[in-house]
Amino acid sequence: MKSVSLLVLAAALFAGAASAALAPVPYDVTITLSEKAAAELTKTKETITVSATFVGQKKAPKADEDPEVMLGEETAELPGAGTVTLGKLGVSDEDVANTANLQILINVFSSRKASEDNILDCGIWQDDAAKAPAAKITIDCKLIGEE
Repeated sequence: MKSVSLLVLAAALFAGAASAALAPVPYDVTITLSEKAAAELTKTKETITVSATFVGQKKAPKADEDPEVMLGEETAELPGAGTVTLGKLGVSDEDVANTANLQILINVFSSRKASEDNILDCGIWQDDAAKAPAAKITIDCKLIGEE
């Protein structure tokens, strides 16, 4: 079933037709923590936010506007290292028709419950949206300033 969903998603992305809305397709994101980061999150009862944003390039931007467009965002919260399933968002017919290079950008940061500042230094994942369901997405985190 996952491979069929991936094929439907890929076909819609590359067709660019007005009737090619992208249905939500789930994908997993695994977050790892350094020992120091895990200890700090536990000590402060801080959690982790995983944020996934659909982004793309407008096919016909006006001269004075930014060609990059944000098409939607979803977030999930983890109590510590682990895996979260994202992919509850789809992309509308209109957005598919008017956007090229549809990608998912995944950022990870502390949820700012114990501190007003983010305490985590995490990698990102950004790639073609069609690749997310089959990708083994792992994002490593450590404390900001940790070697």
